[in-house]
Amino acid sequence: MTRLKLFNLPGKNWRHHSIGVRFRNSNVLIILSALIAVTIVVVILVNGITEKTSKRYAQLYSVETVEKFDLHLSKELDLMNKIAHSKELIRWFADEDNIPKKTEAYEKLMGYADMMFGNDFYFGIEGSLHEYTINQDTPFSIFAIWIGVRCDSTGDAALIRENGCLNLRLD
Repeated sequence: MTRLKLFNLPGKNWRHHSIGVRFRNSNVLIILSALIAVTIVVVILVNGITEKTSKRYAQLYSVETVEKFDLHLSKELDLMNKIAHSKELIRWFADEDNIPKKTEAYEKLMGYADMMFGNDFYFGIEGSLHEYTINQDTPFSIFAIWIGVRCDSTGDAALIRENGCLNLRLD
């Protein structure tokens, strides 16, 4: 009885095809090397693109924020400039107890109420150290001394008197 050899089929003898095996292995190594190189290049490119995009987005956001802040600050500075050069306010500051001058100053401040954006406007008079606060809803009847600058107050600690001037100290 003859035995059938299952593994000795024609074309399946690996010893005779060792060149094919080597060629296959070298092709697999070349393909794997190429895939690894492509993967590394893609990672580097994606990282560069996302870094550039992040920087551009951060710059855009920063510029927008600064522009909005500048616009708001410009409006505030414009309001301060108008108030500081108001003849009615200057006259009232010189004679704080004079009710007609106070009325004129109040009316002038109410003229600027639309520029206050619903916020309170807070100011102090150096001569008397009186503080006032006003907003667009403040009636004249309660437009009075809010509180005075006090030397013992921690809230007024930033205001100090030097050479007869009231200065803002920022520490």
